[in-house]
Amino acid sequence: MRNPYNLSDRWKPGVMFIYAICEPDTLEVRYIGKAQNGVLGRWYTHLSAARRGMTSPVAKWIAGWLAVGKEPTPIMLTECPKKMADDVERAWVQLFVDNGYQLLNVQLNSSQR
Repeated sequence: MRNPYNLSDRWKPGVMFIYAICEPDTLEVRYIGKAQNGVLGRWYTHLSAARRGMTSPVAKWIAGWLAVGKEPTPIMLTECPKKMADDVERAWVQLFVDNGYQLLNVQLNSSQR
């Protein structure tokens, strides 16, 4: 399997990886996620979902880029102990939201719009 982004593709006991998916042209972060078995495998899962026509916001966004011959860029942000992964992921999401990023995995309720 190719690894053009030099992403972690190794499982580490008790470790989770926090990653971002970015706009291909600007590298603006659009999605934050976590992966247990390495970011590369999770990235290929996102690509597969987009190609299969899944309807999640991130899958539709990736599919739109693929349709014009471009691929979003995944980057690893950090790794952390598995028991802290949810809190670490939320902290990264909050950091980007607080700085004005429009993340695809953030659902705002009507009072926050």
